[in-house]
Amino acid sequence: MTEKRMIAWIPAGAFTKGRGHRVSFVIENEVGHCPNGNTPEGGQTEPWYWGNPKDEASSYKEAQELAREYNQDSGISEDEETEILCSSFRASNKSKAR
Repeated sequence: MTEKRMIAWIPAGAFTKGRGHRVSFVIENEVGHCPNGNTPEGGQTEPWYWGNPKDEASSYKEAQELAREYNQDSGISEDEETEILCSSFRASNKSKAR
């Protein structure tokens, strides 16, 4: 069995003023994304926030660049990153069609 690949992803709207953009992870062929950490929801694990904590627009761009670097450091190319993200969308569409 082949291990599923995972990427860091920055969804639009994941900005928290004073912190930056909250990082999510997308797993190949699985529906949706998983925001990391859980303290905003009452848990004990602090999320990762990337980008400029004071400006949402520049934060989004910075956070996307950091996610791409993270993925490349994990051995995921930009093309593979797109494939993994699209596989999640396809899985979502398949689950809705049932």
